[in-house]
Amino acid sequence: MKKALVVGESDVLRLTISAVVKEWFKEVMSSGHNEALLHFATEEPSHIIILDCDPGQAGEKAVADIKRSATGQNVIQCGFGKSADNDYIQLPFRLEELKKKLKN
Repeated sequence: MKKALVVGESDVLRLTISAVVKEWFKEVMSSGHNEALLHFATEEPSHIIILDCDPGQAGEKAVADIKRSATGQNVIQCGFGKSADNDYIQLPFRLEELKKKLKN
């Protein structure tokens, strides 16, 4: 079953992304960074979208924690900076870009 977990500190951004991706998943959950690993472990999402992933932001630790525990899940990092990581998408982005990353 395709389930998504959207992680971020900004309620507005997190809930906006959750609403946008809802049509692509059977279930979409939302979490702050501090609770992200707990939701990841208990809800077993197939896709994780982590916001605030620029250096020094809360998402940086959430990405590290989840990637250490991930076994085949699609982890997507989002931030306003630039990154060479294949799983990083720079904000603001077009929905087509996000959808392409979620297909994996």
